[in-house]
Amino acid sequence: MRKKAGATTSSSILPTDPCRGTRPRAPTHMHLTKRVHQLDTGLGSGNTGDDAMFLAAQAHLPREFQLSTEVHSLERAAVLPRGVRYLPVQDGKAVEESIRNADLVLLIGDTPVMDQWGLDWPLRANAGKLQLCHWLGKPVHALGVGVDRLRDPEGLRIFRECYAPIVSWSVRSAHCREALQEMGIPEQKIALGADWAWLLPPKIDKAWAGEWLAQCGAELGKVNIGVNLVNEIWRDNRVMKDTWAALLDRIVETYDAQIFFFCNESRPGEYFDRAAAEDVRARMQRSSILLPSRYYEAAEMISLVSLMRVTISQRYHFTLFSVLADVYPISIERGQKMQSLNDELGFPDVGDMERIDEVALEREVEKTLEDAESKLCPLRLCRESLRARAHNNLFFILSGL
Repeated sequence: MRKKAGATTSSSILPTDPCRGTRPRAPTHMHLTKRVHQLDTGLGSGNTGDDAMFLAAQAHLPREFQLSTEVHSLERAAVLPRGVRYLPVQDGKAVEESIRNADLVLLIGDTPVMDQWGLDWPLRANAGKLQLCHWLGKPVHALGVGVDRLRDPEGLRIFRECYAPIVSWSVRSAHCREALQEMGIPEQKIALGADWAWLLPPKIDKAWAGEWLAQCGAELGKVNIGVNLVNEIWRDNRVMKDTWAALLDRIVETYDAQIFFFCNESRPGEYFDRAAAEDVRARMQRSSILLPSRYYEAAEMISLVSLMRVTISQRYHFTLFSVLADVYPISIERGQKMQSLNDELGFPDVGDMERIDEVALEREVEKTLEDAESKLCPLRLCRESLRARAHNNLFFILSGL
């Protein structure tokens, strides 16, 4: 099972070296500036959603936080905010030094607790570093994270040993809160927040987006439909890819539409979004447009989505970006996190990664194209509610715990 590029495992940093000396005590003095280390949540890996969460969180962290964060690529980190110290996740020595020098440690965003796609990422990627934090007496706070209910016995063991000692949790859904409680985390250590990306400021550049789509081959006068498909552990499901190709062909024919394939996860390889799009496009009879391989910034992705009439999404943040762009997304269930998101946003069940209700999906496309405003009005209320709730992500930090 894959892990994020350059991700470390639990054996990379362990507090068992006898040469380290006796276990140090947690610092008791206060600093005007707090040294803060952010653990690996996929930042800079090539996933626009990971970056979006970090951008919003970093903008809302207390000003006295002097932040160091792990990234999967220093080159990609060049588009991230200045004033943050970026450490390659592969550099275990620098990461350990940053943890040792930190006043507190954070897990910001992403879904660090899940096992549906295997244990290497994300559970094992941070397990050893969390053990080091606990051994050093460094308080760890999880801020605005996703949490799945773990099923794998080994995953549950890793959680109990490495994640359960985390001081506080703010989570992005009631489902996440329930999952933590089922796994033994006391209710008083959990705050209900929301995904950090709901706090992104609206920076939609329709002029740039229109020019970029035109360069990609977009035709004026057609109905723009954005699609983000995912391969991952479903990459060999040829039946589903045939189903998607036939479905999208029918949508093109019925509405004189043009399909734009987006890749919210921009990495190459058969595991990721581009390969999924290429497989489906090869099966389609009608033409479509695959947006060029590029590490899109969150504002760019939202701007491009804003020119769609409707989107079809298998990615959490492609669904979220659509809502931020005021475009109605038809959101497929992909794991517990998207089931929870779809429930909160009031979306109908149109299927999951192994089952598509084609009739229901096509009906949603028809309803949205006929009267988008009636679909968007309740969605805007949900968006504002989740934006307000996302401020709870800092509840325990601001309470001084």
